[in-house]
Amino acid sequence: MSSDAFIYAQSDGYILARDRIMGRQVAGRGFLAAALQADFARQFLVAQRSEIAPLQQFAGDLGLGDKPLVIAESFDDPRLLRSGAVSYFDVSKFVEATWQRQTRGVKLSLLGLTHSISDAISRDLVGSLARVPTRPYDALVCTSHAIRQAAQTMILAEADYLAARYGGRLPVDLPQMPIIPLGIDLPEGSPADQRVLGLNWRQRLGIGAEDAVCLFFGRIAFHAKAHPLPMYVGLDEAAKASRRHVHLIQAGWFPNHNIERAFKEAAAALAPNVTHHFLDGRDEAVRTGIWFAADFFTSLSDTMEESFGITPIEAMARGLPVVLSDWDGYRDSVVDGVQGFLIPSIMPSPETRAGDVIARLYAEGQLDFD
Repeated sequence: MSSDAFIYAQSDGYILARDRIMGRQVAGRGFLAAALQADFARQFLVAQRSEIAPLQQFAGDLGLGDKPLVIAESFDDPRLLRSGAVSYFDVSKFVEATWQRQTRGVKLSLLGLTHSISDAISRDLVGSLARVPTRPYDALVCTSHAIRQAAQTMILAEADYLAARYGGRLPVDLPQMPIIPLGIDLPEGSPADQRVLGLNWRQRLGIGAEDAVCLFFGRIAFHAKAHPLPMYVGLDEAAKASRRHVHLIQAGWFPNHNIERAFKEAAAALAPNVTHHFLDGRDEAVRTGIWFAADFFTSLSDTMEESFGITPIEAMARGLPVVLSDWDGYRDSVVDGVQGFLIPSIMPSPETRAGDVIARLYAEGQLDFD
């Protein structure tokens, strides 16, 4: 992306919510911070003036408040037209922008970014790229091979339908679909400082010097992230086989009290030989420091919306080996046996009755990705 490009600034894409932190916001925050600090991006497009203050505050928090930002409020701004490109944090605004460009008759390169595309709204948006006015100099950035394959399948299915309905294959000016993984901010502090931080956390949690510590960080939800059964059973077996004191730290947040109770009951029943710690991952001290208390990281995600997975990257950036499910976007993050281990993962195939029922109910809207 040219340094002259504008970035579409939408606070929902980079400001972390207080009640829950989503991977797309973490990724957006890291990208925007890196772009500003490197003086790569200082030009922004906003849909509403209310978006200007959060953007200026974000730049100020980075110590860059003395450097002016260029703000455009519409496609009609001549500075934006001269830039030649606008980058968006998601698919929705990218699709909207193709029509804005079309109605104004301007020539701009548009860039969008995929996150999860498994919900009904996102599927429709991605499929619509078969008929919206995209151009070959546009790009829909895919964060993993899995997400690009899924997006291409959706677009081609839409194109086939249109061809069958209206006779003959319609010309489709598809955008480029490069695979560019998400990045993160590197952790602050020297290695010595990080070791001290980790030791302090271990002492606080009563973890001995020879104890083994596994960390999971993210949404603690069996329906929307990862069912804990294989993690609990695997760690319990490891504790018995190694005869070591094993701790599992689950740092994140529960959707509700019923799910919290279910997780804690399952932990006690399925992994009685493991010491369990549940921490609030929304707390900044936990979010920035708990990584250094662990010996390795695990996330056995089984959700259909795991388009990339930001937490394994955060773990590896802090020197932790990882144990991940061999699943969707996770497959791009780790070479099995090098940075960590990929655990074979399966789901019901379309040929089985279980898979067929799940797919049909999902297509009919009776089930969502949760």
